[in-house]
Amino acid sequence: MKTKNIFLAVLLLMSAGLTMCKKDSGSTAVVEEEPVVYPIADFTWEVSPTDPQKITFKSKSLNYTSLYWQLGDDSLATSDSLVHTYKKWGRFRIILTARNDKGLSSKKEVPIYLRNPVFSADSVGENYILTKGGQLTVSKENGAGPSGGEGSLKAIDGNPFTKFLAGGLNLSSTPLVLTFQFAEPIVAKAYTFISGNDAPDRDPKSWTFEGSNDGVNWTVLDTKTNFMWEARPDLGEPVTDPATSPRQRRRIFHITSNATAYTYYRTQITANRGSDAVQFSEWTINASQP
Repeated sequence: MKTKNIFLAVLLLMSAGLTMCKKDSGSTAVVEEEPVVYPIADFTWEVSPTDPQKITFKSKSLNYTSLYWQLGDDSLATSDSLVHTYKKWGRFRIILTARNDKGLSSKKEVPIYLRNPVFSADSVGENYILTKGGQLTVSKENGAGPSGGEGSLKAIDGNPFTKFLAGGLNLSSTPLVLTFQFAEPIVAKAYTFISGNDAPDRDPKSWTFEGSNDGVNWTVLDTKTNFMWEARPDLGEPVTDPATSPRQRRRIFHITSNATAYTYYRTQITANRGSDAVQFSEWTINASQP
């Protein structure tokens, strides 16, 4: 009897050992994964003290293997630091992308605005109508047509001694609208009017200047109300001109807030000095400064 009990005890121990071995053989080993390290894109920028269009960019990025700069004027770079000279004044969007060898990336985006430190309100840049080209349309044409002696094309011919005249107007209900469609989008930073050679009551007095990319939806870029064509002796204008109506004189209107390139620009003239006709010698759409 004693031998039988010992035999049963041995069987129980063997069975328990087999069960434990089965459990151990089915267990899953825990493998610790490496932590994911993401790149961090960062940079500083500094304007040259001697050239306000020259900018030094320096990467402060972390955990990266490559960099990709987009400098806002179609220029690209891949170095850690660089010096870039912009050819124009204005607003630029700088984007730095940092990537690592795991295919992960991050971006930092900063808008910068380069302002001409010697900006002059009495100076204007190139006339895009003449340098870029496009097509002018008007809501009311001169009786002799666009190519006539006082037709609409005289407003954009670059000659301050010719003029555009449109009559039979009721501006209080129907504005006189000049629209110029460029061959390509441009960023207008200024526009000008040159007054006509006579009849101050035909001078534009109130208007809007607007931009569009489809000719349907318009953004107002500038508004003038009751504008006074006062003589400017500081610009060498004769003091013999009537106080509020100097003839064949240019006035510049700067657009400091626009950074969008538009294909269409228009001026809607909503009031003049009382005549049923509107005239002016020139209408231009310009860059900001020479």
